[in-house]
Amino acid sequence: MNVITVNFKHVEIFKYARNEPIILKILFNDGISDRSMVKTTNIDNAEQFTAEVMNNIRKMEKELHNKNSNNFLDVVQVRFGDDEEKAEEKLYHAFSRVKEDIRKLRTPSAQGLLQKVAMIQGSRYSI
Repeated sequence: MNVITVNFKHVEIFKYARNEPIILKILFNDGISDRSMVKTTNIDNAEQFTAEVMNNIRKMEKELHNKNSNNFLDVVQVRFGDDEEKAEEKLYHAFSRVKEDIRKLRTPSAQGLLQKVAMIQGSRYSI
């Protein structure tokens, strides 16, 4: 059995354009190297998006580490940190902060909009 422990590092706003879905880059470490996943979303439901990201990372890690093994009986188990619920909660809070910052940008006030968009582009939210 091959146990892979995924530790989240941070979430980065990769690309933001007004009235379009945002592109997020989720950075994590799987014990071997730093990896990232890029997702396009509008984050209407942060809880659902968190579950989707965790499932996608789990699937990605299993595929990646199964390719390295020649034995079909080797099982890859993916864990998220020491406590999966705590890791999920931290990821949810990071997505909630991103959602709140995007909501603030979408207010009708046009004053300083370009500066705000430039500032949020590349913003990092620690997990």
